[in-house]
Amino acid sequence: MELPKIKRTTLVDKIVEILIGKINNNEFNVGEILPSEIEMSAQFGVSRATIRESTSYLIGMGILERNENGLEIIQTPSTAILNNLKYFIDIGLETQALYEARIFFDIGFAYLASLKATDEDIEQLEKLNNNIVENLDNKEQYWETDLEFHYEIARIANNDFLYSVYETIMQLFTVEFTNSNNNIFNQSEVVNNTPKTHTNLLETFRTGNSLEAINIMLKSLGKAKEDMIGRRIRQAIPTESDSK
Repeated sequence: MELPKIKRTTLVDKIVEILIGKINNNEFNVGEILPSEIEMSAQFGVSRATIRESTSYLIGMGILERNENGLEIIQTPSTAILNNLKYFIDIGLETQALYEARIFFDIGFAYLASLKATDEDIEQLEKLNNNIVENLDNKEQYWETDLEFHYEIARIANNDFLYSVYETIMQLFTVEFTNSNNNIFNQSEVVNNTPKTHTNLLETFRTGNSLEAINIMLKSLGKAKEDMIGRRIRQAIPTESDSK
């Protein structure tokens, strides 16, 4: 008899539950840094990708925070979160799928752009990045310019078929972004780091360092995914004013 395969989302559920249990049992305490992805992957017998997805939900719930030292426990889980754990994870699944699609295309375009970008292309991207700096306090303008920056990279890659598919994905991504309440989750770190990330990416285009271009894009999308999932989760958690 063939045994059923374990879905990765089931593993994510389980790892989230284990980590929350360890925090509640004071095996991990507020202010401590969690073990590294490699250590937790070995300890729990799952892939690093599963650990990364699991911790993304805990970041979104406000239990963990990513800093220069790693993943810090900033507060214990609330009863509301524990009682609705599966629901909160389900909220992130569609967002996760959308980001995986973005990762697939964005790293490919970054790779191709690092090989094909001309001086004129890089100059145009620099202008767009400067516009982003000037509009950090204007979220609508910031978002439109950031989108145009990524579209420009896709155009530099010079593949009309892939570009048309990417446009559809980014339209869905825009709906996801604009439907989220920007007051619910503090995304200032993601926004403020965007120009620096773009500057580093442009440097890889100048030098033709395609592997570093992929690495920068992956890190950037990873932080943006955690931000998006976090805002969606917090949108679903009742505030004190809602309960009155």
